[in-house]
Amino acid sequence: MREFESFLERTNQDLFGFAYILVPDPLQAEQVVIDALSLMSVEKSDWRSEWNSRESPPTPQDPLSMAVRKYLYQQVYRIGKKRSFQLHGSLQEDDRYTSYNSLPASERGILFLKYKTTFSLDEIAEIVAIDQASMLAILQIARKNILELLGKNFEVTF
Repeated sequence: MREFESFLERTNQDLFGFAYILVPDPLQAEQVVIDALSLMSVEKSDWRSEWNSRESPPTPQDPLSMAVRKYLYQQVYRIGKKRSFQLHGSLQEDDRYTSYNSLPASERGILFLKYKTTFSLDEIAEIVAIDQASMLAILQIARKNILELLGKNFEVTF
């Protein structure tokens, strides 16, 4: 019966990392994850019963596991991006990440999803709710911006 909760506990740390990239404050990032989990429990309440009714827990590649994980990342992105906008300028940021945190939340989120998760480009576009071409353009701009902030030359070609 606790299989679904165990999955969420394992996923929680990854979600927190993603939320922290969007909202660089530990308490705010934790609240973003809590909000995403709460939203899932209301909007997708059937997932828990489907998960727990199975004879064996779904594998990470199981469609249900993938749907739950993608949904949670979508909600963390949506809520985190909004919270980042609301709190802009009021958060005390870690000086070690000033360059990275000066990027827009959408760029930070896409960079994180591309380099720190196993999501495909199609899935990343779905998570951030834009078409793949737009997502790739934002990814390219984010790479250029971070390199410029770090003092490296980078040429963008389209």
